[in-house]
Formats: sequence, C-alpha cells, structure tokens
Amino acid sequence: MQSKSLLIAIAAFAVTATGAHAYGSSKVLHRAGLSDDQIEAIEEAQTLRAQGDLLAARDQLVAAGINETVIEKIRKTKRAHTHSLDTELKKVVEEGDYERFQALVAGTPLGEVVTSEEDFNQFKAAHRHQKVAGQELYGLLTK
Repeated sequence: MQSKSLLIAIAAFAVTATGAHAYGSSKVLHRAGLSDDQIEAIEEAQTLRAQGDLLAARDQLVAAGINETVIEKIRKTKRAHTHSLDTELKKVVEEGDYERFQALVAGTPLGEVVTSEEDFNQFKAAHRHQKVAGQELYGLLTK
C-alpha cells in the first residue's frame, strides 16, 4: 500500500498537471440537458460495458435517445464543468481554504485521500512544489 503522503503528492500533481476530473458526473449530465431516464440509461450502459456487453450498452443508449448530438453536448458541458472545477480547486488550494476544499472534493477520490487539515497542508505544499518545478522547467526550456 502506498503511503498517504505519497498519495497526497500524487493527487497534487494530478490537479496541477491534468485537473481534477470525473466528479459530479450526474450534475454534468443534468447541466447538459439529459433527462433522469437518459442519465439512468447511461449508468446502466456503463455497467453493461464494464461487463463486456458492448452491444447491450449501445442498445441501452439508443433506446434512451442518446445520439451523437447528445454525446457532443455532454462532452462540451463536461469540459466546461471540469475547467470550472479545476480553476476553483487551484484557487482554493492556493488560498489555503480547507472548508471550501472539502466541499469541492466531497465524494471524490481526492476527497478520500485528503481527509484532514494536516493532509490538506501536505497537499498544498505538494501543489506549491509542483507549480514551482513547472515554472523552473518552463524557464529552462525557454532559455
């Protein structure tokens, strides 16, 4: 098992390098204008896909009226949502606001790793080190 400090450092890197993704998926689907039935169909299709039944997953989506246009709308909404969350999460970490951080990461893998204010302080330090390292690397590359 990885040490908690290592997991926190990895999480900080993930936020800096790629953003905090994949939370609030049903919220994103609602924002994209999907009905509860369509959201349920997507969840069922994901389960079918994980079980290896790709045809049944496809049929589930088609029956719910999920087509290429709907999928593109989901993608656009998710990108906007992810960008917004990334921006807010970085701001909260840089400001050191533990309560807002907890609210943002509740129910996410990051929230399962950073579970105390001490963890948050380690996360902030790892995030700060990653940011400085990125700036130094950029400076080396642009010389």
